[in-house]
Amino acid sequence: MNPKDKVNHDNKASNSANLNGFLLDAFDKIIWKI
Repeated sequence: MNPKDKVNHDNKASNSANLNGFLLDAFDKIIWKI
């Protein structure tokens, strides 16, 4: 894997992790409102 591809791959992985964290956070807030 060349360095540029590795950076792109790492960025995608961290974006995905951030999105999951965001969704879990929103889900927690929704649960607490019920």
